[in-house]
Amino acid sequence: MEIDKLDLIQKKAETLLASLKEDAQTSYITNALVILVVLFLLPLVILYIVDVESSITKFLIYLIVLLGFLILYRIKVGAAVRESTQLTSYKNIDMADKPKYIAGLLKYLSSGYGVKITRLHSVRWLYVFVFPLVLILTSELYQYFFHDDIKTGIMNFVVAFLMGSTFWFLYFQKDLHELELDQHDVDSMVGKLYSK
Repeated sequence: MEIDKLDLIQKKAETLLASLKEDAQTSYITNALVILVVLFLLPLVILYIVDVESSITKFLIYLIVLLGFLILYRIKVGAAVRESTQLTSYKNIDMADKPKYIAGLLKYLSSGYGVKITRLHSVRWLYVFVFPLVLILTSELYQYFFHDDIKTGIMNFVVAFLMGSTFWFLYFQKDLHELELDQHDVDSMVGKLYSK
């Protein structure tokens, strides 16, 4: 009876691991990140070229904000990937010690979900904070071409952050919730592994 339960948990874990590795969400997140950076840089570069009266400091501040968030993204995702990579040592565990091997497999699987959650969570926060700046830059570009001067007031920032941040925070919520549920299921399998 105990062997059947272990085999069932192992088979389910291996199926989940295969589907996790084949999932196209990584390219989806990478594409979302590239789109955000392009949407940010395009109006910034156009404004830099055409708006010679503006201070270069303004453009540098926008660029530093983007770079800061991208560096934070890289640090957080890199840490999650390193942690997951360390857990690949479950493959070295002797298959004869089936409970220990399956526990290692499940921990590795859980860390794989953790990487996906960290990646998606980081992209969500990038969109929450950087997309409103894209709206501001696009507004300034519009003002430059259709009005004589560019006026960006505090109210523009407030409206951009309320609209952009709220939308993107809610947009990524469903995917994050599904991944967190999957990770919780894997973690509960570890508990079932040791229950009698």
